[in-house]
Amino acid sequence: MAISQSEYNSIMRIYDERQANGEFERQNRIAKIYQEHPDLKEVQDQITTCRVNETRATLLHHSKEVAQYQKDYQLLKEKKQRLMEAYHITESDFERHYICPDCKDTGYTSDGEFCHCFHQAMIDRLSAESNIKELVKEHNFSNFRLDYYDDHLPLAEFNNQTQRQLMEATLNYCQTYMKEFDQTFRNLLFYGNTGVGKTFLTHCIAKEMLDLGYSVLYLSAKDMCELLIELSFSKGELDPGKKKLSHLIYHCDLLILDDLGSEFPNAMSVSALFDCLDKRINRKKSTILSTNLSPNQLKKIYTDRIFSRLTGYYSFTKVIGNDNRMKHMD
Repeated sequence: MAISQSEYNSIMRIYDERQANGEFERQNRIAKIYQEHPDLKEVQDQITTCRVNETRATLLHHSKEVAQYQKDYQLLKEKKQRLMEAYHITESDFERHYICPDCKDTGYTSDGEFCHCFHQAMIDRLSAESNIKELVKEHNFSNFRLDYYDDHLPLAEFNNQTQRQLMEATLNYCQTYMKEFDQTFRNLLFYGNTGVGKTFLTHCIAKEMLDLGYSVLYLSAKDMCELLIELSFSKGELDPGKKKLSHLIYHCDLLILDDLGSEFPNAMSVSALFDCLDKRINRKKSTILSTNLSPNQLKKIYTDRIFSRLTGYYSFTKVIGNDNRMKHMD
């Protein structure tokens, strides 16, 4: 990911602070444990001394002493374990607790690549216009109102299920999608009339995925297409922030495109949309789409190449509701 040195330094200062705070918290936690259980500290000091003596004996080739220190070390370890069990203390209580366990608050994975949390830090800086962090404060599963959906009138089109039963099934599917996000590559497409809760639902998923530590980028389909079109005509002169945002469109863990079909369907926008969908599919990067258009309408306005990607790689879910009752959810 190409970023400026100043931006890189700014983000890395966050990681430096995380590491310093994490170590400070660990040391305080250990000091408190030893203050409450001095016998445990005494055993730990004996273990440390034993290991130092073993190392010295090894360097001096005193094999008998080495063997004795190794025996003493095992006995002390067992004694420490018994004390820890008696005091309900675990090894984790002596370890660093990381904000991001995947990179251990360094910003880099074990293979030297930027961690997903680093990508999210870039997203937070580059896509403030999406306002997703503010939206999910209100639009999340804890505020999702199933009582807005009718539970009396059976819908023949959906095996006589009610609106509420359908939405309950949709919510359950979303939970499965999030739970299996790492194991199963899936893309979702929510469609239905205006005001039935599609956008609210995508906000709910975004909130959960952000909380789980994934990088999430939220854009309207129109804004994404305009950005990619601008990039294709920029000849390398595009604003650096927009360049980075376009990179994240292809590489973030989860891309959410709202209001598919709102972009003006011409050759350039269709090409930009196909490029995005196709590359993310090839990279096994999940995408969620929402649209007011039906599958038949999507087929009419988009090329066969795009529609085949949608039908082949996306799970279509129709969201049913009454607009006048959904006004707070879309």
